[in-house]
Amino acid sequence: MRQSRISYLSFSSDYLNGHGRSDIPKEIITSNSFEGADALTKALEHLINRSVKIKHSVRGARAKWMELAAERLTLISKQAVEHSNG
Repeated sequence: MRQSRISYLSFSSDYLNGHGRSDIPKEIITSNSFEGADALTKALEHLINRSVKIKHSVRGARAKWMELAAERLTLISKQAVEHSNG
């Protein structure tokens, strides 16, 4: 689990340092609100020179996509644990 956290942090750092900034969407949907969302929004907007919105309360198709993403993440996490336990 520690390795996957390190990989995630490395990916995030690379992403925010410009190795993918053209791929930052105009709207980022999260499963929950979080402290620092406003600061992250401002940092991303400064980085890419355009508006970005972070939303956590969505309905309809976007809510379904969030549900599917959460299910996929759960599956991937379980597989990673099983793999690391050999």
